[in-house]
Amino acid sequence: MVQIPLTWSVQGDYEVRFVAVDTENTIDETAQAAAAYSVGRWVPEQPGKTLRVRIQGQTEFLPRNGKVKEYLKPWESIEIIFD
Repeated sequence: MVQIPLTWSVQGDYEVRFVAVDTENTIDETAQAAAAYSVGRWVPEQPGKTLRVRIQGQTEFLPRNGKVKEYLKPWESIEIIFD
């Protein structure tokens, strides 16, 4: 288990934050861990929608069950989007 730092933002939030995630986590687990700091606090919950992750500046989402170590590198900036 290795933790790497990421910068992230949630759709509708006003700032970028930092989080450390385990490289063995899935992309979905990463979205949930990061969103817990923002969704329901600064960003309204959106029942029925799924949190999806993409690398900042890209349009395609990362595979939900993909591992962090396969898709992200330290200090990568990700966007968490309601889909």
